[in-house]
Amino acid sequence: QFDFTVSEAGYSWYQVMVSHGILRLIGQNCFAFLALMLTNSWLQKYEASQREIDRKNQELQNAAILHEAIIQQSRSGLIVLDSSGRIIMMNKYIKSWFGDLDLENSYLMDYLPTLTERFYLWNYLKFKDPSLFEYNDEKYYVEFDEIQQPSGNYALIQMEPTEIVNIRAQQEKLVALGRLTAAIAHEIRNPMASIYQASQLLGE
Repeated sequence: QFDFTVSEAGYSWYQVMVSHGILRLIGQNCFAFLALMLTNSWLQKYEASQREIDRKNQELQNAAILHEAIIQQSRSGLIVLDSSGRIIMMNKYIKSWFGDLDLENSYLMDYLPTLTERFYLWNYLKFKDPSLFEYNDEKYYVEFDEIQQPSGNYALIQMEPTEIVNIRAQQEKLVALGRLTAAIAHEIRNPMASIYQASQLLGE
C-alpha cells in the first residue's frame, strides 16, 4: 500500500510539473546553461586566438620595419624581387639613380629588360654575368642573392655605381696606407728610443 501511494504521489508530482510547464522550464534552463558554457568557452578560445594573431601581426610589422630600415640604410642600391620578377621594394639609392622610372610594384622586365635578362640567367641557370650594367651612360656593379622566406623565395639585387666603388676602394687604400705608416713609425720609434737611452748611458 505504501509503494502504491508513493508511486501515485510521484505520478501526481509529474502531472503537476507537466501541467505547469516546470519540466519544460527546467529543460530550457539546462539548455541555456549549456549554451552559456559553450559560448563562454568559445569566447575564451576566440580571445586567445585573437591575441595570438595580434602578436603575430606585431612581429610581422616589426620585422617589416626592421627590413625596411636595413634596406634604406644600406650603402648600395637594393631591389627586392619576387619569383615572377615583380619589384617588392627598393631603397633610396635606386630611386635616385632611376628616378625617371616608376619601379615600385612593377615588373622589372617592363623598365630594365637588360637587367632582367641577368636576373633570369642567375635565377634559373645560376650564371653571374661579371660585366658592368649600363644605364643612361652610367655603369654599375650588379650582384644577386637569394632570400628564402616561409612565404616564398625572393631575389635581392645589389647595385653600385663604378664611380662610388672606385672612390670607396681609394679610401680603403688610403686607410690601409695610414695603418701601414703608423705601424712602420711604431717599429722605428721603439729601437730609436732604445738607442737614445743607450747614448745617454754612454755619456754618463
